[in-house]
Amino acid sequence: MSDHGPRGLRYEVRCRKCGERYSEDSRAVANLPAVVEMTLHWPPDCEPVPARDWSKEVREKWSVAAERGKSEIDALGKQAHAAIELTRELTRAWLDERRAARLDQTGGYAGGG
Repeated sequence: MSDHGPRGLRYEVRCRKCGERYSEDSRAVANLPAVVEMTLHWPPDCEPVPARDWSKEVREKWSVAAERGKSEIDALGKQAHAAIELTRELTRAWLDERRAARLDQTGGYAGGG
């Protein structure tokens, strides 16, 4: 911004992206008489809005979310438990097969200490 002539102001802007320039000159205007305008009177609202209990609404929404989350967590827990049991059964079966194969190769286990 720089002064431009007597009682004037020049405003310049350059876009960093495209390089386009914009400038504006403003000069002092002769003192005009002040004009008093009528104040605006807005009509009152036609529909009164009932008071809301925000904390109650939030509590209700959180309780619904908690119930849904609890049921989903329970279902997930059951699925995880079933997966763990299946893994245990498969592991036991695999170990039994390995033992049986080893015993067949060595001619059996005679026992003892």
